[in-house]
Formats: sequence, C-alpha cells, structure tokens
Amino acid sequence: MSRIEAIGIVIPARDEAERITACLASLRCAIGRLGPLRTHTIVVDDGSRDGTALRAKGELPEDGAVLRHRDGPNVGAARRFGGESIMHRFAGVAPAALWLAFTDADTTVPLDWIERQRRLGDEGIDAVAGIVELDACSASLAARFRESYGLGIVGGSHRHVHGANLGVRASAYESAGGFSAITCGEDNDLWNRLRSDGAALASDPRLVVMTSSRTASRTVGGFATNLAVHAAAG
Repeated sequence: MSRIEAIGIVIPARDEAERITACLASLRCAIGRLGPLRTHTIVVDDGSRDGTALRAKGELPEDGAVLRHRDGPNVGAARRFGGESIMHRFAGVAPAALWLAFTDADTTVPLDWIERQRRLGDEGIDAVAGIVELDACSASLAARFRESYGLGIVGGSHRHVHGANLGVRASAYESAGGFSAITCGEDNDLWNRLRSDGAALASDPRLVVMTSSRTASRTVGGFATNLAVHAAAG
C-alpha cells in the first residue's frame, strides 16, 4: 500500500461563526506537526447566514480555502463536495497516496489528529473512525453521555462513527462511492460501504476530538438529537 504523500482536510460549516475560529486554530497546530507533508484545508460553507465564511477566511491554515456549497444545507453533499475539491486540488497525487480527513466546524482536534491518521495510512489502513468528547456542559449531561457512549468502546476498538472524526484514503473513498448527499447519517453510510467494499478499517479510541455539547439539533436524528435525549433523562 502506498505511503501517504498529501492530506486534505474537509470541514462543512453552517452558521458556525462563533466556533470556526477555535476549530481552525486547532487544525493549524495539528498541521504544524506534519513537517513537509503537503496539506490543503477546505471549509465548505453550507448555506451560512452569520458570517461563517468571512470568519473562516481570516483563520485558515496557510494553504486553505473557503468554498461555497450552493446545493445546501446538506451535510452529506457538503462533505462530498469538499472531498471532490481536495481530489481535484491533488490531481497529481495517486489516490492511494492521498488521505482525506473530515471534521466539523463546531469541533476542535488534538495536536496528533492528522499525524495519527497519516501513520495509520502508512501502515495500510484505508479508513479510521475516531471518537468524540463533549466540550463544556453540565456535569450531569457529561456523566450520562460518558456512561452511554462508553458502552460502545471495548479495549482498543469502538463502534462509533462520526463525520467530525473520520479519515479515509482517497482510493478507498472513491471505490466506495464517497459520501452520499443525505442530511443525516452520511458518516455511518460511508463507513458501511467501505466495509462492504473490503477496505481495511480501524476504529481507534485514541483518536479523540472535542465537539459541541449543544442539544438544539439542526437535523433530526443527528448528534445533537441524541444529546437532547441524554439531557432530557436528567
């Protein structure tokens, strides 16, 4: 399997002007750990009305762009658009040597987020799913979330899939058909197709991002919907 030569980061963003700065600051730090490896960061503005695009342009890593997705809001289509844009950007790189890393605008990543994905790719993994932790929230919500979420983490693996913490080799991504243009569950949908396609998958509980604890969901069935259930249980 080819070693990773370039990495593209895709961040769909809809009305995230208050959070995109922290997201991109964390990415700049993570990219700084990679040395000379080629990277490109794309923020996909998915129908924002709050100045998200303007804020993102001022906070992007050195090699980055904000692209307007005109068919939204649709997070699956936005991720797909971002992935296609990255592959066009790195058209001279073999798809097997190109890594696509996906996160969300309301999420911050640790210093080793991209570095760890690259290492897994170099070892022959085609796609990796990480886990999430919640940012500032009530102690009761945090406890209920940890208890429920922890049931899906066993030893060195887990059963969670989040678009906020997902990486995939471009060749495997293309073979599986990429993200579907759906408004919810696009991450699990892609993961299941990667598995069916025979991709080498890793569910890594040490690949952790910090994501929003808001419970007001923009999409029925999304992560915030599930958090709202935990909040209501309190």
